[in-house]
Parts: sequence; structure tokens; C-alpha cells
Amino acid sequence: MFSTAQILTLKRTPAIRAALVLFLVPAALGCFWAAYTFYEDHDATPMALWAALALGVLALLWVLFQREHNRRLRLYEDGIEQVLGTKTTELRWDQVTEIWFRAMKVQAGGLVGLVASAAIEAAAKRKGKPFDGKGTNITVRVLGPSGEKVVMTSNDKEVMKAFEMVSARVNPRLVEEAMRRIRNGDTVRFGKLALSSRGIAQGAKDPVLFEEIETFTIEKGVLRLKKKGAWLGAIAVPILRIPNVFVLTELYIKLAAPADPEGLRLGRNVTSRAFV
Repeated sequence: MFSTAQILTLKRTPAIRAALVLFLVPAALGCFWAAYTFYEDHDATPMALWAALALGVLALLWVLFQREHNRRLRLYEDGIEQVLGTKTTELRWDQVTEIWFRAMKVQAGGLVGLVASAAIEAAAKRKGKPFDGKGTNITVRVLGPSGEKVVMTSNDKEVMKAFEMVSARVNPRLVEEAMRRIRNGDTVRFGKLALSSRGIAQGAKDPVLFEEIETFTIEKGVLRLKKKGAWLGAIAVPILRIPNVFVLTELYIKLAAPADPEGLRLGRNVTSRAFV
């Protein structure tokens, strides 16, 4: 338990509990109906099996419902805590080694919904509206050095606010550590991408030198790099496959000093077009 002040509590939305009821209650009723059918046929053995299965489904519903209802995420001045059933995971900010982020658009409402969504997104782009995660499935994984893991999703209220708080408390340290290694001649890896004092490389390829880069942006959830004079992009990697993606982009801004870092910084300059 952290001794410092609690700064945010993320409660769960009712979506998963509703889904559990919608799926498991009919399953339990179906099993009871099968048991009743065998009861009328005076077939005791299958009747008992179906009745036991129905009770098992209801018991599973109760356990999962209570676990979901009691699940909590809390942010403190010095760390993050997740309560999941009887398990509590705690990570101090200085213990966090990786932050993974994924955002996938939820599309509903057919053609009308698509047109409305496009109009809203276009307006958000024009105004530079910050990304609030609405209409998007968000998954954030916060990892520790020994495999500790805290997971936040769209089913946690204020997930984007929590993500920005976590990033603001963790990323500066990771950027400083990575910069120190790069200045010492090391290469810092971010999944399949590698960053050095020369440039950015993907896999075993030679790095694209900073002076060769025309654009380096996040667009619709993909980190894209385009070389000067090239028709096609040199690198395109979904950000969900890049650990500490905003540490990588912050390092790029510091090392390459691009004229326009729009779309790379985390915060008010990150708009919805960057993710979905």
C-alpha cells in the first residue's frame, strides 16, 4: 500500500458486467431447461448433469461479476495500484520499465454512423482537439522489471487521463536514461525499432539517418517514417507493437530537432488523427 496521496481512482464501467449477464444467464437457463426435459423423461443421470452445469454457470457468473465489480485502479503520487479479485499489483513510478498503448476505433450504426463519425473526426482535426478516447477501444499496459503488469482499458473510466498521468510520471525518466545511453554510443531498442545517435533502424536494416528523414509521424495508430525524395515510407509500425512509443518520439525530437514535431508529443498536441 502506498503511503502518499491518492490522485485518481478508475472505476469500472458496467459494460463487462452487462455482457456477463447477457451471455451467461441465457446459458444457465438453457441448461436448466435441458435438465427439466430429462426430468420429465425420468432420466435422472443427464438431468443431474445438466442441473449441475447450470449451477456451475451461475456460480461462474457470480464470481466473474463480483471480480469485475470490485476491480479497481488507483494512481498515487508515487505509484499505481491494481486490485483484481484477491490479487493486488503495485508499481512505483521508478519501477515502471515499459508502457504499451493500443487504440482501435469502434464503428457502429452502419452507413449513417460512418458518415457521422467521419464528420466528427474531421471537425476534431480542424480544431486540433485532444484525443479523449471516445468511440475507441483503449488498452494500456504498464510493466515492471519482474513481469508485474497493470492493465487499463476503455472499461476503466478516465483511462486516457490515467494514461497521460502515468506517462508524465514515467517517460521523463526513461527519456533521460535512454539519452544517457545514446550519448555513450549505445543503441536503444523499442521492439523492432532501434534508435542511435545516427538515426532510426528497423530490424537488422541500416539506420535511416536523421538528416535523411523527411517526416516521422504517428498517423491512425501507425508510426511512419518517410525519407527525403522517396515515394514510399521507409518504416511503418503499429504503435501497439512499440513499447514506450512516446519515449521513442520524444528522443527523436531531441536528437533530430524536427521543425514541426506535431503528432509526436504526448499531451494537448496529440489529436485523434494520431491514433484512429
